Amino acid sequence: MFPPTDIPDNSNMYNNANSYVFQVFSVQINGTQIRTPICQCHLKTFCHIASCSNDKIMEVATVTTYRGNVLNLYQFWIFIGLLATYWSSYLISIVLINPICLDTLGDKSAEDFGRQQCWSSIGWGVSSIFIGWLVDVFSFNKKDKDYSPVFYCGALMMALNLGVVKTIKVVETSKSEGRWKNMGGLFTKYYMITFCIWSIFNTLFHTIVTNFLFWYMEDMVSANNDHSQRAWLKTLQGLAQGIQCFGGEIPFFFWSGWIIRKIGYGNCMAIVMGSMAIRMYLYTVIWNPTWVIAIELLNGVSYALGYSVKMSYAKKVAPPDTLNTIIGFIGFFDCIGTLLFINGTRYIIV
Repeated sequence: MFPPTDIPDNSNMYNNANSYVFQVFSVQINGTQIRTPICQCHLKTFCHIASCSNDKIMEVATVTTYRGNVLNLYQFWIFIGLLATYWSSYLISIVLINPICLDTLGDKSAEDFGRQQCWSSIGWGVSSIFIGWLVDVFSFNKKDKDYSPVFYCGALMMALNLGVVKTIKVVETSKSEGRWKNMGGLFTKYYMITFCIWSIFNTLFHTIVTNFLFWYMEDMVSANNDHSQRAWLKTLQGLAQGIQCFGGEIPFFFWSGWIIRKIGYGNCMAIVMGSMAIRMYLYTVIWNPTWVIAIELLNGVSYALGYSVKMSYAKKVAPPDTLNTIIGFIGFFDCIGTLLFINGTRYIIV
Protein backbone atom coordinates (compact mmCIF):
# COMPACT_ATOMS: atom_id res chain seq x y z
CA MET A 1 0.00 0.00 0.00
CA PHE A 2 1.47 3.35 -1.04
CA PRO A 3 0.52 6.96 -0.28
CA PRO A 4 -0.37 9.03 -3.36
CA THR A 5 3.11 10.57 -3.64
CA ASP A 6 4.75 7.15 -3.99
CA ILE A 7 2.85 6.13 -7.13
CA PRO A 8 5.03 6.49 -10.25
CA ASP A 9 3.96 9.13 -12.77
CA ASN A 10 1.02 10.03 -10.50
CA SER A 11 -1.07 7.23 -12.11
CA ASN A 12 -4.00 5.55 -10.44
CA MET A 13 -2.74 1.98 -10.84
CA TYR A 14 0.16 0.09 -12.37
CA ASN A 15 1.27 -3.53 -12.68
CA ASN A 16 4.54 -4.65 -11.11
CA ALA A 17 5.65 -8.33 -11.18
CA ASN A 18 2.05 -9.49 -11.63
CA SER A 19 0.96 -7.37 -8.63
CA TYR A 20 -1.43 -4.44 -8.94
CA VAL A 21 -0.33 -1.34 -7.03
CA PHE A 22 -2.74 1.57 -6.67
CA GLN A 23 -3.28 4.69 -4.60
CA VAL A 24 -4.97 4.39 -1.22
CA PHE A 25 -6.28 7.78 -0.05
CA SER A 26 -8.00 6.54 3.08
CA VAL A 27 -8.60 3.35 5.08
CA GLN A 28 -11.47 2.56 7.42
CA ILE A 29 -10.54 0.21 10.27
CA ASN A 30 -13.13 -0.71 12.90
CA GLY A 31 -15.17 2.37 12.08
CA THR A 32 -12.19 4.76 12.24
CA GLN A 33 -11.19 6.44 8.99
CA ILE A 34 -7.46 6.99 8.44
CA ARG A 35 -6.56 9.52 5.75
CA THR A 36 -3.32 9.28 3.77
CA PRO A 37 -2.25 5.95 5.29
CA ILE A 38 1.47 5.24 5.21
CA CYS A 39 2.97 1.84 6.05
CA GLN A 40 6.29 1.95 7.87
CA CYS A 41 7.13 -1.65 6.97
CA HIS A 42 6.36 -4.19 4.25
CA LEU A 43 3.01 -5.85 4.78
CA LYS A 44 1.05 -8.65 3.10
CA THR A 45 -2.70 -8.65 3.38
CA PHE A 46 -5.80 -9.93 1.58
CA CYS A 47 -8.57 -7.42 0.92
CA HIS A 48 -12.15 -7.87 -0.21
CA ILE A 49 -13.30 -5.12 -2.59
CA ALA A 50 -17.09 -4.93 -2.61
CA SER A 51 -17.49 -1.76 -4.65
CA CYS A 52 -15.16 0.85 -6.05
CA SER A 53 -15.65 3.92 -8.25
CA ASN A 54 -12.59 3.02 -10.32
CA ASP A 55 -13.58 0.71 -13.19
CA LYS A 56 -10.02 -0.59 -13.68
CA ILE A 57 -9.72 -1.68 -10.08
CA MET A 58 -13.11 -3.41 -10.20
CA GLU A 59 -12.09 -5.21 -13.40
CA VAL A 60 -8.99 -6.56 -11.67
CA ALA A 61 -10.72 -7.39 -8.37
CA THR A 62 -13.82 -9.03 -9.84
CA VAL A 63 -13.57 -12.72 -10.68
CA THR A 64 -16.23 -13.84 -13.14
CA THR A 65 -17.85 -17.05 -11.93
CA TYR A 66 -20.40 -19.11 -13.82
CA ARG A 67 -23.48 -19.46 -11.63
CA GLY A 68 -25.59 -21.69 -13.86
CA ASN A 69 -25.85 -25.47 -14.16
CA VAL A 70 -22.66 -26.90 -15.66
CA LEU A 71 -24.70 -29.73 -17.19
CA ASN A 72 -26.10 -27.17 -19.63
CA LEU A 73 -22.64 -26.28 -20.94
CA TYR A 74 -21.48 -28.06 -24.09
CA GLN A 75 -17.87 -27.55 -22.90
CA PHE A 76 -18.64 -29.74 -19.88
CA TRP A 77 -19.83 -32.64 -22.04
CA ILE A 78 -16.87 -32.29 -24.39
CA PHE A 79 -14.60 -32.46 -21.35
CA ILE A 80 -16.43 -35.50 -19.93
CA GLY A 81 -16.28 -37.27 -23.31
CA LEU A 82 -12.56 -36.65 -23.71
CA LEU A 83 -11.91 -37.71 -20.12
CA ALA A 84 -13.90 -40.95 -20.51
CA THR A 85 -12.13 -41.72 -23.79
CA TYR A 86 -8.74 -41.15 -22.20
CA TRP A 87 -9.32 -43.34 -19.16
CA SER A 88 -10.93 -46.13 -21.22
CA SER A 89 -7.99 -46.15 -23.62
CA TYR A 90 -5.49 -45.97 -20.78
CA LEU A 91 -6.96 -48.88 -18.83
CA ILE A 92 -7.29 -51.04 -21.95
CA SER A 93 -3.67 -50.36 -22.86
CA ILE A 94 -2.46 -51.25 -19.35
CA VAL A 95 -4.42 -54.52 -19.37
CA LEU A 96 -2.81 -55.44 -22.71
CA ILE A 97 0.71 -54.09 -22.20
CA ASN A 98 1.53 -55.82 -18.91
CA PRO A 99 0.59 -59.38 -19.99
CA ILE A 100 2.48 -58.94 -23.28
CA CYS A 101 5.53 -57.77 -21.33
CA LEU A 102 5.33 -60.65 -18.83
CA ASP A 103 4.84 -63.23 -21.59
CA THR A 104 7.81 -61.84 -23.53
CA LEU A 105 10.04 -61.98 -20.46
CA GLY A 106 9.11 -65.61 -19.82
CA ASP A 107 10.23 -67.39 -16.65
CA LYS A 108 12.35 -64.48 -15.42
CA SER A 109 9.45 -62.03 -15.51
CA ALA A 110 9.49 -61.46 -11.73
CA GLU A 111 13.06 -60.14 -11.91
CA ASP A 112 13.12 -58.48 -15.33
CA PHE A 113 9.69 -56.80 -15.30
CA GLY A 114 10.95 -53.95 -13.13
CA ARG A 115 14.01 -53.45 -15.33
CA GLN A 116 11.80 -53.16 -18.38
CA GLN A 117 9.66 -50.56 -16.58
CA CYS A 118 12.78 -48.41 -16.09
CA TRP A 119 12.41 -47.29 -19.69
CA SER A 120 8.89 -46.01 -19.11
CA SER A 121 10.17 -44.07 -16.07
CA ILE A 122 12.95 -42.55 -18.17
CA GLY A 123 10.43 -41.39 -20.77
CA TRP A 124 8.05 -40.08 -18.11
CA GLY A 125 10.78 -38.22 -16.23
CA VAL A 126 12.39 -36.57 -19.27
CA SER A 127 9.08 -35.49 -20.79
CA SER A 128 7.76 -34.16 -17.43
CA ILE A 129 10.76 -31.90 -16.87
CA PHE A 130 10.94 -30.72 -20.47
CA ILE A 131 7.22 -30.08 -20.94
CA GLY A 132 6.91 -28.37 -17.55
CA TRP A 133 9.71 -26.00 -18.58
CA LEU A 134 8.03 -25.39 -21.96
CA VAL A 135 4.73 -24.43 -20.29
CA ASP A 136 6.49 -21.83 -18.14
CA VAL A 137 8.41 -20.46 -21.13
CA PHE A 138 5.27 -20.17 -23.27
CA SER A 139 3.41 -18.59 -20.33
CA PHE A 140 5.97 -15.86 -19.67
CA ASN A 141 4.25 -12.51 -18.92
CA LYS A 142 0.82 -14.15 -19.26
CA LYS A 143 -1.86 -14.10 -16.59
CA ASP A 144 -2.76 -17.78 -17.09
CA LYS A 145 -0.58 -20.74 -17.95
CA ASP A 146 -0.42 -21.74 -21.62
CA TYR A 147 -0.79 -25.53 -21.83
CA SER A 148 -0.58 -25.80 -25.61
CA PRO A 149 2.95 -27.36 -25.47
CA VAL A 150 1.47 -30.28 -23.49
CA PHE A 151 -1.05 -31.14 -26.22
CA TYR A 152 1.40 -30.71 -29.10
CA CYS A 153 4.04 -32.88 -27.41
CA GLY A 154 1.38 -35.46 -26.51
CA ALA A 155 0.25 -35.73 -30.14
CA LEU A 156 3.86 -36.08 -31.33
CA MET A 157 4.65 -38.80 -28.76
CA MET A 158 1.47 -40.67 -29.65
CA ALA A 159 2.46 -40.74 -33.33
CA LEU A 160 5.94 -42.01 -32.44
CA ASN A 161 4.44 -44.61 -30.08
CA LEU A 162 2.16 -46.00 -32.80
CA GLY A 163 5.20 -46.44 -35.03
CA VAL A 164 7.01 -48.42 -32.32
CA VAL A 165 3.97 -50.59 -31.53
CA LYS A 166 3.82 -51.81 -35.14
CA THR A 167 7.23 -53.45 -34.72
CA ILE A 168 6.20 -55.55 -31.69
CA LYS A 169 5.34 -59.16 -32.46
CA VAL A 170 2.71 -60.69 -30.18
CA VAL A 171 2.42 -64.48 -30.05
CA GLU A 172 -0.96 -65.80 -28.89
CA THR A 173 -0.93 -68.87 -26.64
CA SER A 174 -3.36 -71.76 -27.04
CA LYS A 175 -6.44 -71.87 -24.84
CA SER A 176 -6.70 -74.58 -22.21
CA GLU A 177 -9.89 -76.18 -20.92
CA GLY A 178 -11.05 -75.51 -17.40
CA ARG A 179 -9.21 -72.21 -17.06
CA TRP A 180 -12.31 -70.37 -15.78
CA LYS A 181 -12.81 -72.98 -13.07
CA ASN A 182 -9.18 -72.70 -11.96
CA MET A 183 -9.35 -68.92 -11.91
CA GLY A 184 -12.58 -68.93 -9.89
CA GLY A 185 -10.98 -71.09 -7.25
CA LEU A 186 -8.00 -68.77 -7.09
CA PHE A 187 -10.04 -65.86 -5.72
CA THR A 188 -11.28 -68.01 -2.83
CA LYS A 189 -7.74 -68.41 -1.46
CA TYR A 190 -6.88 -66.26 1.54
CA TYR A 191 -3.57 -65.08 0.05
CA MET A 192 -5.33 -63.86 -3.10
CA ILE A 193 -8.00 -62.04 -1.08
CA THR A 194 -5.26 -60.36 0.98
CA PHE A 195 -3.42 -59.41 -2.20
CA CYS A 196 -6.56 -57.84 -3.71
CA ILE A 197 -7.23 -55.80 -0.55
CA TRP A 198 -3.61 -54.61 -0.55
CA SER A 199 -3.92 -53.65 -4.21
CA ILE A 200 -7.07 -51.59 -3.50
CA PHE A 201 -5.46 -49.55 -0.72
CA ASN A 202 -2.18 -49.17 -2.60
CA THR A 203 -4.09 -47.67 -5.52
CA LEU A 204 -6.19 -45.50 -3.21
CA PHE A 205 -3.13 -43.80 -1.69
CA HIS A 206 -1.37 -43.47 -5.03
CA THR A 207 -4.50 -41.87 -6.51
CA ILE A 208 -4.39 -39.19 -3.81
CA VAL A 209 -0.87 -38.23 -4.87
CA THR A 210 -1.67 -38.39 -8.59
CA ASN A 211 -4.77 -36.20 -8.38
CA PHE A 212 -3.93 -33.68 -5.69
CA LEU A 213 -0.14 -33.20 -5.42
CA PHE A 214 0.04 -30.46 -8.07
CA TRP A 215 -3.00 -28.66 -6.63
CA TYR A 216 -1.37 -28.86 -3.21
CA MET A 217 1.83 -27.30 -4.57
CA GLU A 218 -0.17 -24.49 -6.20
CA ASP A 219 -2.01 -23.81 -2.92
CA MET A 220 1.30 -23.55 -1.06
CA VAL A 221 2.61 -21.06 -3.62
CA SER A 222 -0.57 -19.00 -3.26
CA ALA A 223 -0.32 -19.09 0.54
CA ASN A 224 3.32 -17.97 0.39
CA ASN A 225 2.43 -15.26 -2.16
CA ASP A 226 5.79 -15.91 -3.86
CA HIS A 227 5.74 -14.49 -7.40
CA SER A 228 9.05 -16.11 -8.40
CA GLN A 229 7.73 -19.56 -7.43
CA ARG A 230 4.48 -18.92 -9.28
CA ALA A 231 6.34 -17.96 -12.47
CA TRP A 232 8.25 -21.27 -12.53
CA LEU A 233 5.71 -23.49 -10.80
CA LYS A 234 5.24 -25.84 -13.77
CA THR A 235 8.99 -26.31 -14.02
CA LEU A 236 9.03 -27.17 -10.30
CA GLN A 237 6.18 -29.64 -10.81
CA GLY A 238 8.03 -31.17 -13.75
CA LEU A 239 11.15 -31.52 -11.59
CA ALA A 240 9.04 -33.24 -8.92
CA GLN A 241 7.90 -35.83 -11.45
CA GLY A 242 11.45 -36.09 -12.79
CA ILE A 243 12.69 -36.93 -9.28
CA GLN A 244 9.84 -39.43 -8.95
CA CYS A 245 11.23 -41.22 -11.99
CA PHE A 246 15.02 -40.78 -11.90
CA GLY A 247 15.53 -40.61 -8.15
CA GLY A 248 12.85 -43.07 -7.09
CA GLU A 249 11.31 -45.31 -9.74
CA ILE A 250 14.32 -46.24 -11.88
CA PRO A 251 16.52 -47.58 -9.02
CA PHE A 252 13.67 -49.56 -7.47
CA PHE A 253 12.33 -50.81 -10.79
CA PHE A 254 15.82 -52.02 -11.66
CA TRP A 255 16.43 -53.74 -8.32
CA SER A 256 12.82 -54.82 -7.67
CA GLY A 257 13.45 -58.41 -8.78
CA TRP A 258 16.41 -58.76 -6.43
CA ILE A 259 14.47 -57.15 -3.54
CA ILE A 260 11.46 -59.45 -4.08
CA ARG A 261 13.71 -62.50 -4.22
CA LYS A 262 15.54 -61.54 -1.01
CA ILE A 263 12.69 -60.49 1.31
CA GLY A 264 9.60 -62.01 -0.34
CA TYR A 265 6.29 -60.67 -1.60
CA GLY A 266 4.63 -60.19 1.79
CA ASN A 267 7.46 -58.10 3.24
CA CYS A 268 7.60 -56.02 0.07
CA MET A 269 3.89 -55.26 0.35
CA ALA A 270 4.35 -54.13 3.96
CA ILE A 271 7.30 -51.89 3.03
CA VAL A 272 5.30 -50.33 0.20
CA MET A 273 2.42 -49.39 2.50
CA GLY A 274 4.77 -48.12 5.22
CA SER A 275 6.66 -45.86 2.82
CA MET A 276 3.39 -44.47 1.49
CA ALA A 277 2.29 -43.63 5.05
CA ILE A 278 5.57 -41.77 5.66
CA ARG A 279 5.15 -39.96 2.36
CA MET A 280 1.63 -38.81 3.23
CA TYR A 281 2.79 -37.54 6.64
CA LEU A 282 5.66 -35.53 5.15
CA TYR A 283 3.25 -33.76 2.80
CA THR A 284 1.37 -32.41 5.83
CA VAL A 285 4.39 -30.83 7.57
CA ILE A 286 6.04 -28.92 4.70
CA TRP A 287 5.29 -25.25 3.95
CA ASN A 288 7.37 -24.77 0.80
CA PRO A 289 6.56 -26.69 -2.42
CA THR A 290 10.27 -27.13 -3.11
CA TRP A 291 10.38 -29.76 -0.35
CA VAL A 292 8.08 -31.94 -2.47
CA ILE A 293 11.09 -32.75 -4.67
CA ALA A 294 12.83 -34.46 -1.73
CA ILE A 295 9.68 -36.31 -0.66
CA GLU A 296 9.20 -37.72 -4.16
CA LEU A 297 12.29 -39.89 -3.68
CA LEU A 298 9.94 -42.19 -1.73
CA ASN A 299 8.01 -42.81 -4.94
CA GLY A 300 10.50 -45.56 -5.73
CA VAL A 301 9.41 -47.65 -2.75
CA SER A 302 5.74 -46.67 -2.60
CA TYR A 303 5.03 -46.98 -6.35
CA ALA A 304 7.81 -48.67 -8.35
CA LEU A 305 8.37 -51.55 -5.94
CA GLY A 306 4.62 -51.92 -5.39
CA TYR A 307 3.89 -52.03 -9.13
CA SER A 308 6.58 -54.64 -9.72
CA VAL A 309 5.25 -56.74 -6.84
CA LYS A 310 1.71 -56.48 -8.21
CA MET A 311 2.55 -57.64 -11.74
CA SER A 312 5.10 -60.33 -10.86
CA TYR A 313 2.82 -61.78 -8.16
CA ALA A 314 -0.04 -61.91 -10.66
CA LYS A 315 2.21 -63.84 -13.04
CA LYS A 316 3.18 -66.23 -10.24
CA VAL A 317 -0.34 -67.12 -9.07
CA ALA A 318 -2.15 -67.03 -12.43
CA PRO A 319 -3.32 -70.45 -13.72
CA PRO A 320 -2.27 -71.38 -17.28
CA ASP A 321 -3.60 -69.07 -20.01
CA THR A 322 -5.36 -66.75 -17.53
CA LEU A 323 -2.72 -64.04 -17.06
CA ASN A 324 -4.62 -61.45 -19.10
CA THR A 325 -7.80 -62.06 -17.12
CA ILE A 326 -6.01 -61.97 -13.76
CA ILE A 327 -4.37 -58.63 -14.62
CA GLY A 328 -7.78 -57.39 -15.79
CA PHE A 329 -9.22 -58.28 -12.38
CA ILE A 330 -6.33 -56.47 -10.70
CA GLY A 331 -7.19 -53.43 -12.80
CA PHE A 332 -10.78 -53.78 -11.58
CA PHE A 333 -9.63 -53.73 -7.94
CA ASP A 334 -7.47 -50.71 -8.74
CA CYS A 335 -10.61 -48.97 -10.00
CA ILE A 336 -12.31 -49.79 -6.69
CA GLY A 337 -9.45 -48.02 -4.89
CA THR A 338 -9.87 -44.99 -7.14
CA LEU A 339 -13.65 -44.90 -6.54
CA LEU A 340 -13.15 -45.12 -2.77
CA PHE A 341 -10.84 -42.13 -2.97
CA ILE A 342 -13.27 -40.07 -5.08
CA ASN A 343 -16.20 -40.88 -2.77
CA GLY A 344 -14.19 -40.03 0.34
CA THR A 345 -12.97 -36.77 -1.17
CA ARG A 346 -16.51 -35.73 -2.06
CA TYR A 347 -17.70 -36.16 1.55
CA ILE A 348 -14.64 -34.38 2.96
CA ILE A 349 -15.14 -31.39 0.65
CA VAL A 350 -18.87 -31.20 1.43
